[in-house]
Amino acid sequence: MNLPWQLLAWLQRVLPGVDLARVRLTFADRLPFDWVSAKKDGLTLGASVYLRSRYAEQLQALRPNAIELLCHELTHVEQFAGHFFWPVLYLCQRADLEARAYQRARELRAMWEAEFGPA
Repeated sequence: MNLPWQLLAWLQRVLPGVDLARVRLTFADRLPFDWVSAKKDGLTLGASVYLRSRYAEQLQALRPNAIELLCHELTHVEQFAGHFFWPVLYLCQRADLEARAYQRARELRAMWEAEFGPA
């Protein structure tokens, strides 16, 4: 992942269950399945994370809102790891998986801000 070293080192420390070397991070104006959820800023498919293009610059600038979104999507990578049928898992448990991902992302953002300060 092409992210600042400070952010990568922190992510490796706080998300030990995510193999960051396997994660493919893509920035695009249109996300896969945009026709289903055009309002979303991120999408995770297995170990592939897609974020809207505007987040590339925000992550390089270490903006907490972008870090929170990335942490949300990386939580999904962790949730899906080892599940061959992760799409079925997501469809069956979507509300619970999303709630846990949002909660964890908020917690990780608070950790980031406590350690490095707000934007």
